[in-house]
Amino acid sequence: PPKGPAGALTPTDFMATSRPRPYPVEEEPEFRADRAPPAAAPRGALAAGKASHLITATVAFFCVRFVSLPMCGHLTRALEAMWPAALRPYLDPAQDDTAVLMGCSALSAYLVVAVGLCSLLDCHPEAHRYKTQGHRSIFTWDQWTRAVAVGLSNILLFSWFATIPAWQLQRRGGGSGAWDTPLSLPNELACFAVHVVTIDVWFYVTHRALHLPLLYKWIHKFHHAFKAPAAIACVYANPIEFCVGNVGGVVLGPALTRCHPYAAAYWLAFALTSTSLAHSGYRAFGAEEHDAHHEHFSWNFGVGILMDRALGTCLPQGLRARGGEKIMKRS
Repeated sequence: PPKGPAGALTPTDFMATSRPRPYPVEEEPEFRADRAPPAAAPRGALAAGKASHLITATVAFFCVRFVSLPMCGHLTRALEAMWPAALRPYLDPAQDDTAVLMGCSALSAYLVVAVGLCSLLDCHPEAHRYKTQGHRSIFTWDQWTRAVAVGLSNILLFSWFATIPAWQLQRRGGGSGAWDTPLSLPNELACFAVHVVTIDVWFYVTHRALHLPLLYKWIHKFHHAFKAPAAIACVYANPIEFCVGNVGGVVLGPALTRCHPYAAAYWLAFALTSTSLAHSGYRAFGAEEHDAHHEHFSWNFGVGILMDRALGTCLPQGLRARGGEKIMKRS
């Protein structure tokens, strides 16, 4: 990758700082005095992330309409050929097409947004000035391939440990709405709101628990190897964390609401698009809040504003990092 401007970290520096640091889990990492302050944030509502939710919603719709739906048939046939007979009573790819479409939507969103869009942006040095941590977010080819390999392994191999139990809950409650049932916008918007609250509560509780010393050391430290994360690292996690903390909260919403199949597929694409953009580092994509968690460690545990504001773990604006300063510890 190209070198940054004078004073910014080079790719070699990034490799040194991207490894987990040996500070105790209950302590805040100190800011390096020799690190150059981040570049001034580009002005404008778009660059500041004011339209991040609209961007997420639009990209998720694109992923479902133009990638997931055309790809779903191919994925179904592939799963039918290799699906273990012992699992067919719990999830049959030939019969449970809603579950397959949900998984296909999540996979397509990760491939389009994290592996595709954001990785292409990261290759252009000019785009780094739109990142919250600037050139600190540069990654090497080895880091990129490792993150993508772990992410695809989690989605393709380990996600079933969470999706199959959730699908059982969804199916026993009557399954999702019928495919031929007309979409009711007010009803699906209400279901979507339930999904948003569910994932925020679920993710906050599990994420906060993963920062306990023992769980952090053995499980969550793997994800925090990226102090300045990139989109491809959004599902770079221990499989236990991925299944319980990440997938569990996402698939629980549709299992509870039993929304329309198209709405369930859209929610999975929205969730993976949102976490990809939140880890991208780009302000325009709304990455500033979760990026601050990776940099400051003990703030911004949730995926929304509900739980962090309710429990006082939002990183205060006055304590945002500046070059060479050490942030105040949360009491």
